[in-house]
Formats: sequence, C-alpha cells, structure tokens
Amino acid sequence: MEAVDVVIDKIYDQLSMPYLVDSVIIEVTASIGAAVYFADGRNCGELIKHADMAMYRVKTPKSILSNH
Repeated sequence: MEAVDVVIDKIYDQLSMPYLVDSVIIEVTASIGAAVYFADGRNCGELIKHADMAMYRVKTPKSILSNH
C-alpha cells in the first residue's frame, strides 16, 4: 500500500498548487480514495465500492470514527 500512498501524495501535491486560468487564480481540493486490485476487489464494482469507502474514511473526522 505504500506505493498507493506515494501516488496519492503526488496527486495532492499537484492539486494543491494554485492554477492561473484567464487571469483568475483557481485553487482545487480533492478527496481521494484508493483500492488495490485483488486485495480490495476482483472486479470494477468491488474496487469502486472500496475506493469510495476509503474516500469517506479520509473525509470523516477521527472523532466520529472513534465513537463507532
């Protein structure tokens, strides 16, 4: 999973930079969830489901997760 974390960090680094579009500065944020073939699913539907769950885990405050 470390390789996945490296890729996600690279994506965040690129998205966190402000972009100049038609003289307007654009700032982008992202929520990324990743799933790995075979470990998290063996078909597209399973992989999307697990990536979606991973994204929501990242977006959910840790205080909410610790109460469940």
